[in-house]
Formats: sequence, C-alpha cells, structure tokens
Amino acid sequence: AVLQTKLSVSEVGLTFRAVSGGGTPLPQEFAVLNLGQGSMGWTAQTRTLSGPAGWLSISSASGTVANPEDASNVAVRINHAGLAPGDYYGRIDVQSPNNTP
Repeated sequence: AVLQTKLSVSEVGLTFRAVSGGGTPLPQEFAVLNLGQGSMGWTAQTRTLSGPAGWLSISSASGTVANPEDASNVAVRINHAGLAPGDYYGRIDVQSPNNTP
C-alpha cells in the first residue's frame, strides 16, 4: 500500500503591527503538518505583495514531517525599518511535492 501524505498549515493568516520609532515586532509562528501517513518533505517561499522586497522573512524554507504528531514550526518575521506608514501584504507559499489532496 502507498502511504498518502496530506499537507496542512496551522495558520491561514498573521497580522503584525509596528509603531513608528518602535522596536521590531516579535516573530510569530505557524506549523507545517502532515495529516496523512508517511514522511513528507515541504518547501516554503515568501512573496511580498506590496512594499519593497525584503521586509518579510521565515526561519526555515524546507523541512520534513513524518506523521500527524510531528510538526515543523516556522517563525515569520518582519523588518519594518525603512517602510513608510501603511499596510503591507505578503504571502508564504508552502508546498509538498508528494502531497495528495
């Protein structure tokens, strides 16, 4: 029998708030989970949808999760230095080459 993996992430969105002249907001985390069976590799990539490149980063761009009890925690950070006041949007695309829907 073929073991089927199923990719899931613990968060669908994160919001950071920064104050002009204030410190950098603390990182937030999401978890990459395998709700199926077997070992599953994953990759993640940041994309800024507004503002200059480089203000959004993650602690890890790849990993492996073995089963539903296992999780890969990924810290999300923003660097607000040099950003003008306003709203900025980005996304983190998480994929698994051996994921089954």
